[in-house]
Amino acid sequence: MTESRNDRSFRLRRSRIFTVACVMPAVAPGVEELRIRDRKRIYRAFYYARTPRGVLVFHAFVKKSRTTPQHELMLARVRLQELLDEA
Repeated sequence: MTESRNDRSFRLRRSRIFTVACVMPAVAPGVEELRIRDRKRIYRAFYYARTPRGVLVFHAFVKKSRTTPQHELMLARVRLQELLDEA
């Protein structure tokens, strides 16, 4: 039996993990950021879905300040470019 979207959402809320996706043009066009928060920390993961190879998750980190640090954005740009150049 497959799990429905409502079941997954309930399970996420119950475990106190919240996720939101938003666009990240500061990295590159087409990049989105997955925001994950649990009881103790906030996490970010950048992904790119505009490729025939599928969804590329290319950078993740623990967020420690209100703004995304510039070195995380630069590292994300480099990693995405390396993956896109492989194709």
